[in-house]
Amino acid sequence: IRLTFETSGTTGEPKTVTHSLDAMEENARAFNEAVGLGPRTRMYHCLPKTHMAGFLNTILCPAQAGGTVVFGSTFSAQTAMNFWGSLFASKANAVWITPTIAAMLLRIERAGPMLRRYCERDLRHVFCGTAPLPLKVRQAWLETYGIPLQESYGTSEHMLVSVQSKEDALTEHNVGRILSDVTIEIGDNSEILVNGTPTGDQGELQDGKLTITGRIKELIIRGGFNVSPARVEEVLRNIPCISDAAVIGQLDEFWGEKIVAFVEGGDAIDATTLSVGCRDVLPQSHWPDRIEVVDKLPRNEMGKVRKGELLRMLAE
Repeated sequence: IRLTFETSGTTGEPKTVTHSLDAMEENARAFNEAVGLGPRTRMYHCLPKTHMAGFLNTILCPAQAGGTVVFGSTFSAQTAMNFWGSLFASKANAVWITPTIAAMLLRIERAGPMLRRYCERDLRHVFCGTAPLPLKVRQAWLETYGIPLQESYGTSEHMLVSVQSKEDALTEHNVGRILSDVTIEIGDNSEILVNGTPTGDQGELQDGKLTITGRIKELIIRGGFNVSPARVEEVLRNIPCISDAAVIGQLDEFWGEKIVAFVEGGDAIDATTLSVGCRDVLPQSHWPDRIEVVDKLPRNEMGKVRKGELLRMLAE
């Protein structure tokens, strides 16, 4: 049996990826072994089912463990206000969310004593993946709900690659330990190779734990300096008035590429403040040449920013 899924299409049009069910089951077993999913697992499902995370992470993993899947509404701006009520009613003890979902929940609601007690007592796992998890979202989630976000890493092409233990997620900012069915190498230009195959992502491996540092395809070369958009984005996200940021390169006759930052927030955003914030932390080669303030960044169903759409916006 072979199953086909859509990729996220963050820099271009979505593609399809096909895996055998046997390979996916083996990957699910390795994930369950790493985090301790078993027959008592009751997973709340709120992700799009046509994407890898909506099947492998949230259906196949708990099913492979002998657990239960409770199907809720796919998370959206319309269903956000009812998220916790639906999760509470489902009596689930595990859930997969994205960084975008986490950030939205933090913006619209603060946990009261009952909700925090439920999270601390009944939720064994809140897994978070499919996109980079900003440090301030990770910290705010733990402070608000009393349970850590267990960050993970995977791709549609390579399935699940790594995941944090609940203990590591309390103090560390990485994407966790490599699963037992996966072999990782760090190749040229810090590219991550999974089972010998390039991922297009850049990272570091230390003590068996993986940290994602950027994407090769998104690397900006400005005046001969390699600029990681992820590094600039993380600095921008840590500025209090910013809810999210995306950085892309724009062709330039003099520099080769300019650094363009799109920031999501509100009327309180001041471009001068952002520039100063970047200059206090980043080397000069990484300073944005242009900052665009937008109400909302364009996203796909999984909450990933569509950088291809940002490029089209610049072209227009």
